[in-house]
Amino acid sequence: SALADLDVAINRGADTLESETYPAGYGDTQKISRRITTDERKLWESVVYSVTAKYNKVPDVSSTAKYTAVSVPSDSILPAVTTDSATAVNTKALPVTVKIRDQYKPDAGYNPDTMGQWKVRLLRQGTYGVLTPLSDYMDATDGVATFNVDLTNVDGASLRILAEATLVSPLSGYTRVVQSRSPAYLQLLRGNSI
Repeated sequence: SALADLDVAINRGADTLESETYPAGYGDTQKISRRITTDERKLWESVVYSVTAKYNKVPDVSSTAKYTAVSVPSDSILPAVTTDSATAVNTKALPVTVKIRDQYKPDAGYNPDTMGQWKVRLLRQGTYGVLTPLSDYMDATDGVATFNVDLTNVDGASLRILAEATLVSPLSGYTRVVQSRSPAYLQLLRGNSI
């Protein structure tokens, strides 16, 4: 057998998106990598792409693979955690707000049609990056969740709070969990009686 040129075609339905002939490789096997660029779709909408490879001189020898692409929220969608103050007292509940936002367009607000639905919880970031839950998951209705965190059992003189968000996915087997890029830093004061 001899090495041969390879014709590769990428199709979406009946539309051919790309069709190229690649020269024969130099080894026993030939590996070709191609990026499939999808078109814009509604959130959770799927589309099937087919990739066909065949020998240029012997087109009867071919192989086709099908790939399903699903539109999901952008990787730039993250939770952002805020507090009203940079100090907290361990005897009072701490109000904390988490907003789901596009980190590159934070003023654009929340759009469930493109960003999806999320559940969020709060985590304490400890020494060496150890994360401890401060709350249970809560629905981020309209992209916002508000917590009143009990600090009575929190030790230390400071507190770093991260938000963790889980995408509510209608697709079986698809999960996504993300954390806020930066924590809220608080000085933790003791309000116990002397």
